[in-house]
Amino acid sequence: KRNDEVVLGRGPVFGTQHRFHQKNTSMGVLSPDARSFTKSSNKGRLSIVCENRVHFSGVVRYAVQFTEGELCSADGVGFILSSDLPCTKNIQKIVSVFANRTGRICVRVHEDVKRCHQRVKCLELGDWLEVISDLEQQKVTFVVWAQDGSAPTSATISFGDVLEKARGRANVPRSACGYLAVVMKHLGVSVNLAS
Repeated sequence: KRNDEVVLGRGPVFGTQHRFHQKNTSMGVLSPDARSFTKSSNKGRLSIVCENRVHFSGVVRYAVQFTEGELCSADGVGFILSSDLPCTKNIQKIVSVFANRTGRICVRVHEDVKRCHQRVKCLELGDWLEVISDLEQQKVTFVVWAQDGSAPTSATISFGDVLEKARGRANVPRSACGYLAVVMKHLGVSVNLAS
């Protein structure tokens, strides 16, 4: 194993440490434990549902699952590079690395979106998406664990150069830090955090 490789186990790493931000209730219904969210407002508009804390160092592993609703190609999960919580509602003002529903990995710097050649399996209801954010190595790994038990697919994207080029622009952190975010468009889409 190389020093920078992510080791895949037999499934995503589960836990109880991550929660969605309470401010997400303006867009939908948050479970009492803040680990599940269902979109119920902002019909036809993208909603950014973020976790409740910023991470400044180390490796953070998330397990995310879409459980209900009709997913569209704009839906996805990613890591927002920012120290500001809650997340802005304007997707064109964020810096992030994300996987969309079609499995395409992208890097967003405000209104500019770069589509990477790496991809993972198309996200379906019931699949687990593991997001592994390494703030020391400045990279994000996405792993899709399909509900049918087929082999996982993964992709790793470095974001250090993106962060360096974007520095000086509004809402760009000086050092690597951030938090998980889920983007959803349709009403009735539900997502669970199990990490």
